Amino acid sequence: MDLQLVLALSASLFLLLLWLTRAREKLTAVLIGFALVEIVLVILWFTPHFNNLTIVKDLTAQIMAYTMILLWLAHWRSEEGFRLGATPMNAAVLVFFLACVFSALTTPPQFLYAALTRLSLPAATILTFWIVVNFFHTRRRWFAGIYTFLALMLVTIVYSLLQELGLDFMKWGRIVTVSTFGNVQFHSSFLSYTAPLAVFLALGAREWISRTIYFSFAALCIYEKFHILMRGGFLGLALLVAHVVYFEFRFGRVRRRLTTN
Repeated sequence: MDLQLVLALSASLFLLLLWLTRAREKLTAVLIGFALVEIVLVILWFTPHFNNLTIVKDLTAQIMAYTMILLWLAHWRSEEGFRLGATPMNAAVLVFFLACVFSALTTPPQFLYAALTRLSLPAATILTFWIVVNFFHTRRRWFAGIYTFLALMLVTIVYSLLQELGLDFMKWGRIVTVSTFGNVQFHSSFLSYTAPLAVFLALGAREWISRTIYFSFAALCIYEKFHILMRGGFLGLALLVAHVVYFEFRFGRVRRRLTTN
């Protein structure tokens, strides 16, 4: 497929999405859906036909992030379209993005390709967080994202355990135990992000059934982190413990008990 056809198809898809999201309610629904789909695809998309799984995941993250931002910015002149949430992140995102653009413009021509490939992914990541901050601002939307992460954590852990037991349904040509990430360090890093979600949801749950489920998720996550033995995972757990202690003394149960007594 040549470049002209790819550009034509991309432009057609973008114009279709732009037409479908004329009302702010539809724009919001599309952007929330895009963000959730991006999470799922980046975490679960894997195939043995690529030697480097991160290439597919990087491209997916960047394409969907820039599509969401362009779709949002296309409603700049619409009264119901483009709105910024009241958050200090707006200025930080703008400064970071301008720094990326300035860095690319000042890069010598012989290094421009390398600079763009290094700058594009962090820029897309920051823009994705910006979308989340501006659109995941209700309890229902927030928990939709959290439950998506927890479900994918369970899927990746189960798949990793199947790999360790030799029950991998994919034909890799060798024995692998890296779940869907293609790299054991990436798998451990993902568990470092999702373990706190399970732990804090368990601590905050009011029903014993919910608390049991969340603690079970957290136990599976911690077992997997200890099993794959990545130092980044242990650093993540240590950071989690430090944050738990700080928040309990600053805002949580310990503060309430000390102030009460």
